[in-house]
Amino acid sequence: MRLGIRYGLSSGRPCEKGLNVDAQVALEYILKRNDTKNTKIVVYGQSLGGALSIQLVSRNQDKVHGLILENTFRSIRTLIPTVFPPARFLAKLCHQIWPSEATLPQIVDVPVLFLSGLKDELVPWVPHSYFLFPFLCPPHVAFFSFFFN
Repeated sequence: MRLGIRYGLSSGRPCEKGLNVDAQVALEYILKRNDTKNTKIVVYGQSLGGALSIQLVSRNQDKVHGLILENTFRSIRTLIPTVFPPARFLAKLCHQIWPSEATLPQIVDVPVLFLSGLKDELVPWVPHSYFLFPFLCPPHVAFFSFFFN
């Protein structure tokens, strides 16, 4: 299951709450389909999709068999100063939070694979993906893989 953001002719404006509802509905749909209901589900999320995946898996650990996170961030509020340093003083005013570092420790029954491109210019692995890794509680199964190019 790959989670993404709505584009194109979609109406409305994406927000944290709405994307979480969309992700939950998508998971429930996959679990009810005759051709996929007995399939092991692995959720993959990249960047913002990683934050969404963390929230989805934290609520559905009994339904998901794995989580893959690629270059995701700790929270939007910690990402803003990294992406746009002059806005660092406004980061606390951001109404969308995506609290990956607070939510990730709740995932205790699902193995997690972190993928991180060391040259990612939008979400650098330090201080984001690299700092999320320790938030997983032992005896959790987690792996970290780096891509140098």
